[in-house]
Amino acid sequence: MLIYEFAGSFNKDLKLMKKRLKDIPELRDVMRLIINEQPLSERCRTTCFTAKKYEGKWECHRNPPFLLIFF
Repeated sequence: MLIYEFAGSFNKDLKLMKKRLKDIPELRDVMRLIINEQPLSERCRTTCFTAKKYEGKWECHRNPPFLLIFF
């Protein structure tokens, strides 16, 4: 199991998404899979960054506007 930490901007964005009635349970499911180190479905479109600044970090696109960056 991974240790997770949310950035302040994430909490702010999450609050805004709840206000706009976005699909929060789906986001929680993807986050739960990442934290438990389980494989993500093909629908998540997970890729690794190649830019030097983000080297070793991964991104997961899941139904816009969701973009999770994790490492």
